[in-house]
Amino acid sequence: MIKELTLGWTKRTEAAKLGAMICPAQIKRTSKAEDLVTEILRATTAKAVTVELVKSLEEETRWNKLIRKHHYLKEHRMVGESLRYVIKKNGEWIGLLGWSSAAFHLRPRDAWIGWTDAQRQAARHLVACNARFALLTPKGHSPTWLPTV
Repeated sequence: MIKELTLGWTKRTEAAKLGAMICPAQIKRTSKAEDLVTEILRATTAKAVTVELVKSLEEETRWNKLIRKHHYLKEHRMVGESLRYVIKKNGEWIGLLGWSSAAFHLRPRDAWIGWTDAQRQAARHLVACNARFALLTPKGHSPTWLPTV
């Protein structure tokens, strides 16, 4: 069953757990509700969203520039060791992710994990901090691809 929302977008109730939104203009109209759901699912999965590690100096320079432009901190540098990822949709950069070293001492984290001081020192290198996340969308626009990541 398909429900119409006020802005003309259609939400799939079968796959609503994903929160995915599809514009009716993106799919061909059919007479049966089952066919419409099939077409919506096909339109959603046809657009590949990938997350790839930034490997080259050229990509890293571009990532840094875009983070300074789109992230609220306006800073590309991260503390300690770091990994930079780019989110691509059909080969186009649509988002940025940055991971950095975890904090040395974070009492709530350590208590939640159940670490002793010795365990924390031995395993802290296995924990990462999501230091940057930026969507490369025009200001005021919400991405419809986000639930697919």
